[in-house]
Amino acid sequence: MIVDAPSDDRFHDLQAAGSYEWSYFDGLADDGETGFVAIWFRGCPMSPYYAAAIGRQRRRPESAAALPTDYCAFSISLYRRGRRLFSILEEGPGREFVHRDADVRYGRNAVRTDMAANGMRCHMINVDAALALGRARLAGDIEINALPSGQIAGADGRMLIQERGGHFWVPAALDGRFTARLDLWRAGRGMLKLRFSGRAYHDRNAGSEPLSTLSADWHWGRLHAGDRTFVWFQVRQQNAALPSFQRLLLLERGGLVAGADAWQLEETAPMAHWSTLPRPRSIRGTARGRALAFNAAPRFVVDSGPFYHRMISRIAVEHEGALFEGDGISEYLRPSRLAVAAFRPFVKFRVRRR
Repeated sequence: MIVDAPSDDRFHDLQAAGSYEWSYFDGLADDGETGFVAIWFRGCPMSPYYAAAIGRQRRRPESAAALPTDYCAFSISLYRRGRRLFSILEEGPGREFVHRDADVRYGRNAVRTDMAANGMRCHMINVDAALALGRARLAGDIEINALPSGQIAGADGRMLIQERGGHFWVPAALDGRFTARLDLWRAGRGMLKLRFSGRAYHDRNAGSEPLSTLSADWHWGRLHAGDRTFVWFQVRQQNAALPSFQRLLLLERGGLVAGADAWQLEETAPMAHWSTLPRPRSIRGTARGRALAFNAAPRFVVDSGPFYHRMISRIAVEHEGALFEGDGISEYLRPSRLAVAAFRPFVKFRVRRR
């Protein structure tokens, strides 16, 4: 995993078969009740159709290449009190996908990025997404204002970088605020107007090879508490002989005040799940010398599948003897499961392919 500078927040037009890029935004309301996640994909690794094309090309190299431009997608999920209100992943060929630098549009769903007069970076998300057969529609906008990306560098102006592998992470805007103005219409239930605000997060991932080549456990999460933002990211190789990727980041008012790339993650006894991907009941991470540590205990599982779980978690962070806590987001992913053909029928019903 390679950590790129926040200034590299853009699509790179990767062309290799099986490659992928995504731009990710999420937000959780100040009361912890309502949240969203919106993602634009160029080459969607979670698509069962893309996974099948990658597998077919591996078995028969003479078959058509699995190109990222044939599997672009947009996904948005909206949840409240631990339950999903709306969720869609819409996928199609590249003609639906238009991008320039950090701006991107898929169908009628777009994000535009501008620099405000006060130096804040503004991401304006416009949403217009509908489920099949007119069952539900979500429309409106989400405005995210974040501190300038460069401010998350350390005192020496540099990011912590680990240069190995064909997978990339761009921590673009880790500390932001959002305001959502969304209208949700559901058949037989009428219109629900949702107006909520809270803390927001934006990053970007990309890979020059299929994500499923990572035989690893992927843990990611974040917490906003007052002026502080805490992010953890670990891609732990299942083969202990291979190097793992680890990062802890603690920011205050957008500036990096502490970080670690050597820390230990401990999981409690796993909890069984219908997808056969067990999830830890809680996780704890500790950096050397205990100068930085955290504990994350899931409260609600807001999304899950054969290869991942997304949770609202109670997160406590210790830094140099001080403790702060609150509700945040945590995810657990096992990328190698993306290549398992037996799981694809369970994912297809959630994907709307044009």
